[in-house]
Order: sequence, then structure tokens, then C-alpha cells
Amino acid sequence: MDLSRVPRNSKVRCPECGARISFSREDDADGIRLNPNTERPTAAIGRNPQRHRDAEEKASVRKKDSFPLGLLISLGVGLGLLCLLMLGGGIAAYLYFRSEASTPAPVAGIAPEAPGVPVPNGQVPVAHLDPAPAPLAPPPLQGERPQLPLPPPKEPIQPVQQGGGGAQGAALPLKELKTATVYILARTATMGASGSGFVVRAQGDTAYVVTNHHVVTPPKENVGAPPPMWIFPRPPIGPRLPGMPIGPRRPRTPRRGGIALGLPAGQRAELTVVFRSGTKREQSLPAVIVGDDADADLAILKVTGLQDAPRPIDCTRTPELVETMSVVAFGFPFGAKLDPTNKNPAVTVTKGAVSSLRQGERGELKEVQLDLDLNPGNSGGPVVDEKGILIGVAVAKVSNSRIGFAVPVPKLNRLLQGRIDPPTMIQSLTIQGRTQVRVFASAADPLGKLRSATLLYGPANELQMPRQDPKGWEKLAGAKSSALTIQGTQAAATLALTPPAKGELKILAQVSYQTDAGQTVYGEPRTLSVGAPGTIPPPVVGPVPPAGQFRPPAVAPSPSGPARSEELTKLQADLKSPDEAVRQRAASTLRQAPPQQRRDEVRRGLQELLTAKDAGTRMAGAMALAVCDPKEAAPKLAPLLEDETPMVRQTVLRVMKDLKDPRVIDAVAARFPKDPIPAGEILKAMGPAAEKAVLPYLTEKYAGATRFWILGVIKEIGTAASIPALEAIQGGEKVHVAGVLQAIRDRLPLTTDEWPQALDDLKSADAARRARAARRIATTPPIKDRHADVVSRLEGLLNDQSAEVRLASAKGLGRWGGKEAIPALVARLAGFDPGLHAAVIDALAELKGDEAVAAIAKRLTDVHDRGKAIQVLKAMDAAVAEKAILPLLDDTNVFTRCEAIKVLKDVGGRDSIAPLEKLAADNNVFSSGLAKQALAAVKDRTDSGNR
Repeated sequence: MDLSRVPRNSKVRCPECGARISFSREDDADGIRLNPNTERPTAAIGRNPQRHRDAEEKASVRKKDSFPLGLLISLGVGLGLLCLLMLGGGIAAYLYFRSEASTPAPVAGIAPEAPGVPVPNGQVPVAHLDPAPAPLAPPPLQGERPQLPLPPPKEPIQPVQQGGGGAQGAALPLKELKTATVYILARTATMGASGSGFVVRAQGDTAYVVTNHHVVTPPKENVGAPPPMWIFPRPPIGPRLPGMPIGPRRPRTPRRGGIALGLPAGQRAELTVVFRSGTKREQSLPAVIVGDDADADLAILKVTGLQDAPRPIDCTRTPELVETMSVVAFGFPFGAKLDPTNKNPAVTVTKGAVSSLRQGERGELKEVQLDLDLNPGNSGGPVVDEKGILIGVAVAKVSNSRIGFAVPVPKLNRLLQGRIDPPTMIQSLTIQGRTQVRVFASAADPLGKLRSATLLYGPANELQMPRQDPKGWEKLAGAKSSALTIQGTQAAATLALTPPAKGELKILAQVSYQTDAGQTVYGEPRTLSVGAPGTIPPPVVGPVPPAGQFRPPAVAPSPSGPARSEELTKLQADLKSPDEAVRQRAASTLRQAPPQQRRDEVRRGLQELLTAKDAGTRMAGAMALAVCDPKEAAPKLAPLLEDETPMVRQTVLRVMKDLKDPRVIDAVAARFPKDPIPAGEILKAMGPAAEKAVLPYLTEKYAGATRFWILGVIKEIGTAASIPALEAIQGGEKVHVAGVLQAIRDRLPLTTDEWPQALDDLKSADAARRARAARRIATTPPIKDRHADVVSRLEGLLNDQSAEVRLASAKGLGRWGGKEAIPALVARLAGFDPGLHAAVIDALAELKGDEAVAAIAKRLTDVHDRGKAIQVLKAMDAAVAEKAILPLLDDTNVFTRCEAIKVLKDVGGRDSIAPLEKLAADNNVFSSGLAKQALAAVKDRTDSGNR
């Protein structure tokens, strides 16, 4: 038997004779030496000892036969390990003795703010962000090997040399990097957001600031949206939304094409840049976008009127990036939430490292992955290395992790060099009786480096498409030329063409310009169609620039609360100031905090702004008047629907959607042929009241694009009055009309003859028939004799497999159900079904009653239903909503308390003052600031006698 694998000092049983053998093995012995106490086989066992000896001899032969193969394998493994050990030892020795032979000299890094910090010889100062010295290594314990000293650090990358003017220059110390980092506020009529940026060029009182595209184009407000489970593709870091807790919220992924994210086409946010934020030398100034790249998620802002401009951060060079190198990020995470006084925050400095360098398809550096704790509000801030050299712009992160991302510096440099994209739109305009053909293209020339911008064009049937080689496109031969004028982020050219009276004319157009280095660039040729004057142009990406230059209105910093008597007097005087910027800031202040006193004076002052010569002032006055006087603002704003500036018209259309005033239906409907999308949204929001104003567009006169869009409106708001006009439509639109007719008929009340079929359909196996029957019942006024039967059937459908059926049954219970239906609706709020929960909340609001309102208020604890619950509570009676909200001020979840405080800011009365005072006195960083704002609003409301 083979005993070579038997453990040392153990016993085995012979397979032939059954003897138990005890043995010991010595490391230097060739065989096995039996112990004296070995149990020898005896005759009593009934086995033959000779068979045992024969078996051992056979095992020895087998062992000798297999010996060469095992020896070869062992030798191969041993030689491999020996080679690896020798190679690793050689490399380690080479690196160690090389580092011993070199003595790195100290280099200039990020200088500490506190002077006089000694730097030992041979060590590199690392921003002194963590000045605590490393502890000395303890002496080795007895029996342990002594630890070798660590090799000194590698020689750091030398800082860039002092460059010329503009954005070039040497690496900045920590103090100047903080000064160059700015706080950015972006506001629209419905929401606000904040982010970070940094100065890349300063000339006199003008500064150019880099930030992210998604910071200056914030999304629509989405309070209470469920937290995402982002892995890849990941969202941007997201601008910080003021007035919201730091809990999870839904970020968004940037869309491509340069259009404002979450905003209607042509609309931009009001931008404010705060220099030296959180210090005594703080200065807030309005900004305009002069460069935009949605693909790279970068934007360049221009600010004028700056006092003592900070030293810009150099973005012309970047160090050689390697994984694990230390980096530092500057920015304003969570916005004003980190400031205990709810003012503009001080800059935050965060330390991390490079964790990966992501390459694009062509081998270029696509993004820098960071092991760095980036948060909402860090967007657009600079990320530098230990020497203060820029390596990228903070842009995104993976949720619930330390994995962040930065836009590399080469992408930023390409934007700063300037570019003009291929033309995207052509339009025939009639200005002062003369017809012009204008071509528009997206452009970015923030620093004014482009020269000789020209549009080459001609009839498509007469010109030949140029060739494209690896270096780019060739020039469009035989074409006419027209100068391109760059205004902001758009370039426009007027062509020497006469538009056709009928049909369309196709032209071939190509953009041409010279770079700062003298290189001529020819863009990709595009085929555009010129129609007759007045025809609707095709959809266009980005806003259409106005004929004249437009400057967005100035924005005032967020006030702490509604203006008091003295402050209101000053604001009234500012509204009459000859300085347009002062008037715009006064209107901005009133819009952000509508006063509770002297409303008539405020209304008259804002109405005067509507006739100002400056378009920005008219725009600021319109937004402020809609907030300060929502009941009477719409008729005053209606004349601005014909304003010559597109931005003003778009702003008025946007605020009218929120006002929902039926008195301006005809004025909005008149804008439908020119602004079908925003006008259609307003008409949908007004409901069936707008049906009469849109029916004339169903005639043959408006066949085409206008009637196509109006059919979408009638599908949402149409009643039986629209059916005859719809049935009269013939031709290719017949298929679309059939869907509109079916949607209208589904909303019509049931007749007496239709009731039996509808009740049978509720039990049908076809989900579409069940849903249609439930919708018809929901639109039918309740009938006393059928009440109990209908409510019982609809309650059963709340758990239907079809989501459409569940939604229709919830809506039906809101109309047919009484107090007896409330428990079934409340029980259906359990679990995760945001769509159904929204319909149930609406149904509970229709049923009213303390039990129903209390159930709605409790949905503030659920992040998925919070937004809908807030909307419904603010729309109902203030006293009823206040009573249901007050118990939530004691909720253990801080985010629930914050949402309850924000609702009380709008509906709270005298009963809310005491609990709000208690929360305002608390030192909680999340709720105390919100409680102070809500308390001020509630006291102003109660003092004026409104509650």
C-alpha cells in the first residue's frame, strides 16, 4: 500500500490483511519507520502476512513508475515561483536604491492659508488640508522582523509656468483658488437651483465663468419624486434646489442638442454669480450665457460690473493624470443649506483621488473618474491637483457612492476656442413690410476668438455637395456668402433670397469661420427648405434669437421673507428708478417674496414695468405681477402676447398656464398658429372652458400643422360640442380624428340605455372594456338608485390587474363614493403604485372630510406620493389643510417635517405660529431655516387679517 500520503504519526488499516499499523515519518528519511508499538498481524486475524508483503512490493513498483511525472511537475512549479521571487526582488531593489540616490527638492504646491507653517526638507507640502503629522512607527515587537523605512515620495510634476493674460497663468495657492470659485444661482418662474463655477478669464470689470450646462438650465420642479437607482448612465450631480431638504430626489440626465433641460424651447434661467460667497466682500451680479455645450455638459457665463476681479484659474494646461493621484474639489454642496444663517454659503474644499481615466472611442480622455465625495451643488466647480493645476470640472456622480466624475480640461479648451455648428433652421420673416430669409445656427464664442464667420449657400439643385476627408469638409464651391452674426449662443445670417410664393425652395448651406490660430474651418453642409412667408417652420433645437439684442433681467438675491413697511417703500421707489437693472432687481425681490401689505401699490408699480422700453424689464414685471396679483394679472399680461421679443412672449405664455384665467382664453387661442405648443398647454390647463375658442381651427382653412396640434388639445378638453366639427373632417387626418372622437365619447355621461351595457363591461374579461366603462361611469353624475351598486363594483376594481382600470375606478369613487368609500381608498394607498396613489389622493380630495384630508397629509411621509399630496393640500381650504398638517411637525423623519413646514408657509394660520416658533428655535440645520421663513409668512398673513 502507498503510505506516502498518510499524515505523520497516525494509524492506517491494511486493505489486504486488516492490520492497524502505527508509524512515524522523519523529514530526512526515505521510507517509513514503524514504531515499536506497531500492531503486528497475528494468526488469529485469519490473514496471510505474505499477502501483506506482496501488496507493499506492488505499491512500491507503482510508486516508482509514477515518480518521474510528479518530479517534473514539482520542479516546474518550483522553478516558476523562484523566477517570480527573483524578478520581484530585483524590481523592488532597483526602485529602492534609485529613490535613495535621488533627493527630491521641495516644490510649490497649494499654499496654506496660515503663513509660517514649516516644511521639512525632502517633503512635499500637500495643501495643508490635513496638517496633522503622521504618527511615528512603533518599535518592532520581540520576534518580529524590523520594518524597512518607506521610500521617499516620487518627484512631483512641476507646476505650469507663468503665462500671459486671460486664462493662462501659474498654479494658484489655496486662498486664490477659493476666491476664483463662485456660487451660481439659476432661477425660473417656478423654481430655483444653485451650483458652482470658477473664473477662467478676467479683464477689468468683466469676468468669464465656467460651470456645467445642467446648472444654468435647471429642470422643472419635481418635489417628491422617487429616488433613482442610478448605475450607468448616471445623472449629473444636479444643482442644489433651495428650500428643499437634502434628502434623495430625482436627478436628470442631460439631453443633447443645446436645448434648456426641463424648460420650454427658447427659455433660459435667470443667472446670478456670487463672487467671494459667504465673506464680507461678497458681490452678486447677473450673468449671461456666452458659450454652451450640452454634449460636454459645459457652459461659459459672462459677468460685468465686477469689483476687484479674482485671479483666474489656468485652463490651458493640465498635468499628466495617473490613477491614485491626489485631487481637491472646490464648490458649494447643498447650497445655502450648509450656512446656519440661510445666506450665501462659503466655499467647501473636498479632498480625494483619481480612480480611473475613462477613454472614448477614439482614444481621447472622455472623463476623469474620482474617488471623491461630490454632492448636489458641486456641479461646475473646479477639481485641481496638489499643486493647484486644473484637471477637470466636477459634473456627475454615482448615487450613494464616492464615485464622482469630472469633465477633462481638453473638452473645456475646445469650448473656449469657439465653434459654430451646422445651420439648424431657416425662416422667412416680414419686418416692416420687407421679407427676409434668415438662417440660424448654434454657436459658442465666449472669448471672441472666431474671425470671418460666413454662411455659404445656394440652390440645392445647382450646387454640388463637397467632399469630406479626414481633416474635415471642403469648401462649398460656387456658393454665395453672407456674414454670420454671433449673439450669445446663436449665429444668424440674412440671405439674399426671395422666398417662393407657394411650395418651398431647397438650399444647401455651409458654415465657415477662422479660428484664433488662423485655421479656416468649413462645417458640414445642410439642406434647408425655405417656405412662403408666414408658414410654420420645422422644429428647431434651441431658442430662436430675436431681431435685436436681448439681455435677461437682473436677479436679486433671495430675500429672507416678505418685505416689511420700510423695505416695501424702498422697493416701490426702485420700481420707478431710471436704471433698468434696479427696476428688474426690485421686481425679482417682489416675485420671490410677495408682500402681504400694500398690495395695490405693488400691483400698480409692477404694471408700469409692462410698458417699459427694455425687454428684460417687461419680462421681470410680468413674472412678478403673476405672483403678486394672481387673480387679476392675466388680463394685464395679455397684450404682451404680441410683444416683439420672443423671450417676453414665451415668459407670458408660461405664467398664464399657471394662472388658468378664462378671461384670456381668446387671446391665447389667437397665438396658437404661431406658438402651438405653449398655447396648447395653456388651453389644456383651462379645460373645457377653452373648447369654444379652439373649434374654429378645425375648419379647412387651418388644415395642416395648425389643425394637427389643435386636435391634440381637443382630445384632452373636448366635449360633445366638438363631435360635429370632428366628423366633418375628411382626408388623411381621418385616422387621427377617429382617436379624438373615441376619447371624447369615453368622457360623455352614460345615457339610460347605456347603463346595462356599462355594468356588464365592468365584469368583462377585456381590460380595455372595463377601463372604458369605468371612465364613462366616472364622468356620469351620481344617480341615487345606482349609488350602492356602482360604489361596490368600483371598490372591487381598485385591485384590478390593469393599471388603466385601477385609475378609472379611483376617479369614479371620487365622484360617486361618499364617506363609506374613504376606507377602501385609504387602504389602496399602501404599497408602491405612484400612478394609482395620485388618482386616489385626487379622489380623497373630492370626498373631503377630516378622515380623507388626514389620509392625504400622511402621504407626506412617502417620498413617492409627497409631491401630489402637497399639490392637493395647497389647493384645498387652508384651515382644513392646516389642521391635517400640524401633527406632522412632530414626525421623527426630518424630511417629512421639512415638507410639512413648507406647506404651512402657504396655508398656515394662527395655530401654526407656536409649533413653528419651536422648530425655528431648534438648531437643526434642515428644518430651522425653513421654519423661520414659514413663520414670517404666517405672521404676515395673520397680521393682515387673511387668517
